Amino acid sequence: MNISSSMGQVAFRNVMEGYAAITEGVQQPYEITIVTALNEPLIQEFDISVYPNPTIDFLTINIKNNQTKGLSFMLFDELGKFIIQGMLDDVSGKIPMQTYRPAVYFLQLIKNDKTLNIFKIIKH
Repeated sequence: MNISSSMGQVAFRNVMEGYAAITEGVQQPYEITIVTALNEPLIQEFDISVYPNPTIDFLTINIKNNQTKGLSFMLFDELGKFIIQGMLDDVSGKIPMQTYRPAVYFLQLIKNDKTLNIFKIIKH
């Protein structure tokens, strides 16, 4: 259920130029998106753990069934901006996190161009 109300300026103007849009006026919308479906593995045959979460220095990725050939990761910030990617060649991999600012990140694990899981990571 959504409820909206407005007080004050009710007239506004939208200006669109290509992919950009500007809404002129006093009141501007603010969206909050809550991501809830990150913990269910997308492919069930892998037993993957990512820790510690929250993290400060390093993020450890541990795969229990030793099927790491072709396994890679991608790290994104809370806005979906790509940060880093790499390959995981052994049973456990480490991602250095100390140079990143405290925020929420998303870690996508990929095998043979298929997403295995996406983890929400909190960096302190």
